[in-house]
Amino acid sequence: MSKKAELDRAALYDLYRSYARNEKSLLLSEKFGRKSGDEDIAKDDGDGNITVRKNPKRRAKMTVTSYFEGCENEEDRLIFCDNCNKDVLDFCPTCGMLVMISDNPVPMAVPDRAKKTAPKLLDIRSSSIHGLGVFARRPLPAGIKFGPYEGEVTRVSTTNGYSWKLRNGKLIDAADETKSNWLRYVNCAPHMSMQNVVAFQYRGGLYYRTTRLIKTDEELLVYYGDSFARELGIEPKRYFDPTLETVLQDFYCCRYCKIGLSTIKFRDNHELKCRFKKPSVNLEKWYGCKHCPCYLLSESERDLHQKRCERKR
Repeated sequence: MSKKAELDRAALYDLYRSYARNEKSLLLSEKFGRKSGDEDIAKDDGDGNITVRKNPKRRAKMTVTSYFEGCENEEDRLIFCDNCNKDVLDFCPTCGMLVMISDNPVPMAVPDRAKKTAPKLLDIRSSSIHGLGVFARRPLPAGIKFGPYEGEVTRVSTTNGYSWKLRNGKLIDAADETKSNWLRYVNCAPHMSMQNVVAFQYRGGLYYRTTRLIKTDEELLVYYGDSFARELGIEPKRYFDPTLETVLQDFYCCRYCKIGLSTIKFRDNHELKCRFKKPSVNLEKWYGCKHCPCYLLSESERDLHQKRCERKR
């Protein structure tokens, strides 16, 4: 091999080493036709001819990150299946998904918005338990989902009777009827045997679901928890006691107008207002007890009250 050929070969090797140290060299990229992302290998055939073989550049292993995981707490996606008696994720694979009944769409800040959002199969009217209640216009099977519970989100604890506390510490306050929906009118069950709706948190919202068949004209009743039940005059021990003595609900009569109220606290609050006012209730439309001067709103409530009166005699 001539000295000139050896010098040319040495020069080419020097150029390649320089290129290997700096892959962004435009001069060598143009000389060897290099493409971005390729690795070049130089080979000498022994006669001073150097060929460059291009190998595809191997990609580094990538770690795939699921950004869905961690964005939601799995606990916030659990739903209890009454048939299978267990918690399931999103829906029960055996029983299927809950049947969602949406609210009647009503814009915010509309007067009486909460009442107007009630679906057509529900009716909001006077309740024998307290104030207004929600009643079924037709039979509702178990597994129906209502919601979400609407109201102002706050962290300030209130005692107005329309607040639910979420797992994140925030409260949904439905005191304002123009910013809430019909779920605010679902009353608290005085006894466990009367409860037919449960509240549950799902994906950051609060929903109600039916736990058994609700008959036509039957009131939807939920349980608010021990602390708020005491505010309503409901003793938790009595609520969970399955004996007949507690199932037969007693009523407490106002000594001025003689109508019956469901709790002592309601009776006492009522008497404070009724004491200095003339009776405005037409007792002819109510049902009187044959053992005491107490009048109830319905015949079934009167019969339950009379059974309690007979036990006391």
